[in-house]
Order: sequence, then C-alpha cells, then structure tokens
Amino acid sequence: MINWAHRLLQPATDNTAYTVVYIPSPRRTLYSEIRRALSLIGIAQERVIDIQFPARGTVGLLIHTSYEKELRKLLAQAKLHTKDEFNPISATTIGDPTLLAKLTEDERATEARKIYQERMFNLCMRLPKKHFQVAILCHFTTLPSDNNHHVDVLYWTKFQEAHPKPTRNHSYYSYLEADSPPPTHDNHDSNDGRLYTDWFQYHNYAIQPNPKKRGKGGISLLVRPDLNVHIHHFPNKTRYTLSFKIDTYTFHGLYLPPPPPPDYNDNIQCKELLDQLEIDDHTIIFGDLNARSKLITGDHQNNSRGLHVLEPWTLTNGLLTWNGTLARGQPAFHTNAGHSIINLFISRETALIDPTLQIFDMASLKTHHHLCTLTFTTTTSWQQLPTPNATRGIKVIPDNSTIEQIERNLVSAIYNALDRSVTRTKARPKHWKKFWNDELQRKADLHEEAYKRWCQSPNIITVRAALWNKYTLICDEFTKEIRCTQRQIWKQFCSKLGNAPVNEANSTIKQIRKNRNSTHSFSHPEGPEKAVEDMPTHLSSVFGGERTSDTSLPFMDINTDDNPFLAIEIEVIINKIAPRKAPGDDHLTGAMLKPISKPLSNTL
Repeated sequence: MINWAHRLLQPATDNTAYTVVYIPSPRRTLYSEIRRALSLIGIAQERVIDIQFPARGTVGLLIHTSYEKELRKLLAQAKLHTKDEFNPISATTIGDPTLLAKLTEDERATEARKIYQERMFNLCMRLPKKHFQVAILCHFTTLPSDNNHHVDVLYWTKFQEAHPKPTRNHSYYSYLEADSPPPTHDNHDSNDGRLYTDWFQYHNYAIQPNPKKRGKGGISLLVRPDLNVHIHHFPNKTRYTLSFKIDTYTFHGLYLPPPPPPDYNDNIQCKELLDQLEIDDHTIIFGDLNARSKLITGDHQNNSRGLHVLEPWTLTNGLLTWNGTLARGQPAFHTNAGHSIINLFISRETALIDPTLQIFDMASLKTHHHLCTLTFTTTTSWQQLPTPNATRGIKVIPDNSTIEQIERNLVSAIYNALDRSVTRTKARPKHWKKFWNDELQRKADLHEEAYKRWCQSPNIITVRAALWNKYTLICDEFTKEIRCTQRQIWKQFCSKLGNAPVNEANSTIKQIRKNRNSTHSFSHPEGPEKAVEDMPTHLSSVFGGERTSDTSLPFMDINTDDNPFLAIEIEVIINKIAPRKAPGDDHLTGAMLKPISKPLSNTL
C-alpha cells in the first residue's frame, strides 16, 4: 500500500508504453494459481495488468514498462528466468491439431498473428477501466509493423465502433408498428420507473441501450390527485408520443429528437409521425418538437424541420401555434450558445377560449428548457367525477350561543396567552417533502436568485462567466445538501423500523410493498360510467355460459385400427422403466410392470 500511495502522489511521466514479459510454466495452470505464485515472490498484483497463456509452457505478464526492471529483478531473486526470445506470432504457438493438419507453414504464421491480435483486442475490451483500454490498444497499434507485438490499426477502428463518443441525449427515429408494445427499460419493470409521488402518473418510458448510460427520450404525464375529472390514457403506439383524453378534448404530448445531419430522411419520418395523430376541433398538441420557424413562432432562425414539416403540416390541418400568438419571439429553450422556440402548443383556433401562455424564463429547473404553462377555458364544460365517500347533507342543529360562546372565549384566551409567552411557531408548508427543511429552502432561494442574476446580466462574457460559475457552485452545493438530508432521513427511518416491535415493522413493510404494486383499472374514453356499463356486458359474454348453438355435434365412431402407438413400441418403453422408481402417481414401479409387459402392451 505504501508503494501504491507513493506512485499515486508522484508527478506524471511521459512513459506511456506497455510490454509483455514471458516466463516458462511446465504445465497448464489457472489464473488464480499464477497470481498466488507471483504474490509469493513479492510481485505487486496491481502492477500486473493481465496474465496470458500464448502457447504451451509459456505465461505472459502484461505490465507497464516502468515496472519491467523491478519485475525482472524480483524474478531473478526467485531464481526464475524469462523467455525473451519468445515470439507470440510464431507458427509454433499454434497447438490445435486441427489447424496443424490443414494449414501450411505460412498459413500457420498468419493464423498465429490473428490469434495474438484477437487476444490483445479482447483483453482491451474486458478491462474494467476505459483509460486502460485506450492506452494499451493505442500503444500496441502504434508499434512498428515488424514488431512482434504490433496490433493492426483495424482493431483500433473496431474498438472505436464498440465505444462511440458521447453524443447528445437524443435518439433517432425507429418507428414501431401500431400493434407493438411501447419501449421500456430493458432491465426494469414499470414499478421501478414510477416516480415516488402521490400524483397519478402515466409514462412512455425512455429506451436505455446501455444500462450504464442515461436513457434516451421518454414522456411523462403527472396528474394532481385533487383533479376531479376522468383521464383516459391511450396505448402508446410510438415512443415519441403520449396521448390522453379528458371529456371531449384529446391531448397529444410529443418529443421529437433533434434531427441528425443530414436530416432528409428525418423530415419524412417526422411528417409520417405527425400524420398519424388524430386531429379534430378539440385536439391539443404540445411538447418539444425541435422545429424552428420564423413565420410561425417568431424565432430568430429557421431549421429544416420547421420549414419543411411544421409549416406545411399546420397549414394543411388548419392548426394554430399559440407560441406565435401569445408569446411571439419569447424563447423557451436557453443555453450559453443561444436560445430558440421549440416547446410548442398547437391546436385549432376554435378549440380554446381566452388562452394565456406563460414562460417562466427566470426559474431554474436544472435544464435548458423553461417551464411553460397554457391556461384556457374549454368550449364545453368538463363532466366532474362524483366525490368519493361524500357525506350526505346533515341538518344543522340550531346553535345555543350560551355555553358555546363561553367555550370560544376560554379557548381564545388560552391561545392569546400562549402566543404572548412562548410565541407562535411557524407552520410547516403542506407541499414540502418529508426531508425538506428551512435550510434547504434557504439554499433553494439562493439557487434561484443566482440563476436570475445570470439571466439578467449584461451580454459581457466576463460578467456572465463569473455569474455562471457562481450559479454552478451554488447548484452543486444545493444538490449535495439534498442528498445528504435524504440519506439522513433514510437512516432515521431504518433505525426506527429496526427498533420497532415486530408487528409494527411488518405492517410498515407490508404498506410499502402495497404502495409499490401497480394497480390496473378498466378505462373508457367516455368516462367511468360508460366503463361500468361495458364491463358487465363483456364479462357476461365471456363467462355467462350461454350456448351459441342448441344442436349437438354428431357422435363420431372411433376407428380402432387407427392407433398411433404400436404394441411393440409400448413394450420397449415399459422395459426401459427403472425397476425401483415409480413413474406415476399410482406408485407402480418398473419391476411390477416388466413381467406383464407383453399382455399389457397389447391391452394398451
């Protein structure tokens, strides 16, 4: 450990080379045995990157060249010699009898070189740290071609294809069929993808090609628990839309990723996706379309999707983009590189009454997109759901103001005395989470204030850079404080649960598991009343027991000659049964059946 700390705290060197030291081994051994033997003679295990068996009787140790001198010294002290003359691409390294029989001497040398290069490439692919992968493969591909350890540059290209450079968190279009299920996380079920909130939620989950990386895309719909209207969620046909219906209004939430260059095919696919949407006089489309248009929204720049897709599509369907009418020229997406209007609200003009669009460009949500709200009055009133467990009207008994007034005066006097003596405590806001406190609220206010200062700062690069740096520092501190508080609350909960009685702990765990189970309910676009009417009809048609026809099927005579099992085959099977093992539930063993196998097979 001291040597490791010494290497860690030393200044970096220009030596980026690697080498393979070969030592003899009389027999086939395991990796663990080689590691154990190396540790016994004092070789640091962390300095040996990989152990290879390139040929029979040879072990290769891949190390950094800075450790080669010390490694050879330790081997010499242990009276072990190295095989410096070993050639990993020699034809003699091939030991497969099949290859030796069918390949010539030149073909064996070519095959040996290929095997060595494949072995080095697979080594780089399985190393846990990517900087090791890149450094080792770069070194061996840059060696001269006449070097025995040279690796062809084609393997470097293959490595780059397997490890592409990070791109923007957007996915390209790969449209799904109408009857195909919506894409979800490969390694997660729907419960893991749900947000921990009491709001009703509907998701079109993002795709996650690599479990170690963030997902791409994804749309979520969150509904307040006190929203007293019926919401019917339509099945997701593509991973770019999330559609639902409230009364007569149909809503389509969209997320269209930015088009990759060249974007000719993207325009065609985007047009096909928009044409699949069902549009009427009560349809509202909203979301991030990544389409920019000077004509429609007042953006300062056009892009191909805005010119060739958005403008013709809105004109053909008679749609109005409310951003251009209610907030023309006001950006909804803001970065250091610039701003744009890509978060859009679209519908026909007659669908909304007195609409207002508000863009909160001074609120930081740790994203480049600004929060946008569209408020409007519907053309028809939405049907309200009946209040669950509504109390019936109770006739109020006439109040006798004598004793009740004395009680109110006494309670008021007690509260006034307490307020003057111990002061009134500040009520905790109901919308706060369990882990939220005054300190987090203070840092959240500082976070928002720093973001507003950066947004309102003059367009001077030095001033904006300083304010942005201050904002990022406050943001990191705020995030760190939230995680620390959440961990503290979680530890307190675990400690309380561990010290609680068994029945209380079991009840708490049961409630947690119950809350995580997803519930399914039958929904109808026309509301819950229509769903209640349709469900009994459907169940009666399936389980009612009504016969579709009163005529019985004619009796068919069984042809005894048409027997798929021959007697001789049944006899062979009986003789193969284990003598002391019962093949069925009747506990008849093979020893009972074998003496009567011939007559039994004829009977069967």
